[in-house]
Amino acid sequence: MKKTLIFCMLFSTCLIFSQEFKQEEIKVDDINPFRIGLKAGILNGIGGGIEYVTPLLGNRIALFADFGIMPISTFESTYFELGSNIYFNNKGKGGYISLSYGNLDAKMSELELDTDDGNILTNGVAHEKIPSYNVKLGVKFGKKLYFRMEGGYAIGSFPTEIPVTGDVDGNQETIIFDINEILDEYGFSLSGNGYILFNIGIGYSF
Repeated sequence: MKKTLIFCMLFSTCLIFSQEFKQEEIKVDDINPFRIGLKAGILNGIGGGIEYVTPLLGNRIALFADFGIMPISTFESTYFELGSNIYFNNKGKGGYISLSYGNLDAKMSELELDTDDGNILTNGVAHEKIPSYNVKLGVKFGKKLYFRMEGGYAIGSFPTEIPVTGDVDGNQETIIFDINEILDEYGFSLSGNGYILFNIGIGYSF
């Protein structure tokens, strides 16, 4: 509840600041409000997204949804994100701040880990869903054909441990491990507060 309240307060503050920008008469044809694009990055993987620039606050508020997958052989994940981009100008391009909710659904397999009692767990499988509230800064170049780049941070209450099911001395067992002990194998880690986000994309506006 506290995180939801903080997110709403941050969103409301951005709306208030956006109202301070000078209003101009802009035609829809100058904005190309519908956008379809491809994205790749951390942690969304490879995927696509849609965006619509609404007329709110002088064409500065856009709604978007993104979906991505990470098809690594032993690390399979899907990522969904839903939120709003708040542009600094009234043509739906240039710099913007992005506020969103994201959900990472990850499955890690073929894990080999040392247990606390000195045994080795093999053929391990771990599955975790990690929700987050995301704050990013981005920039969009171009009108019809565009390039986009974003960077920011995912905020949430993330797990510190994860159950792993695998073989121990010929028996299948489920053992709790430190989540970063597993993620380190993929060059990634979670703090107690969040993780870094970054992606680039291309697309078409109409």
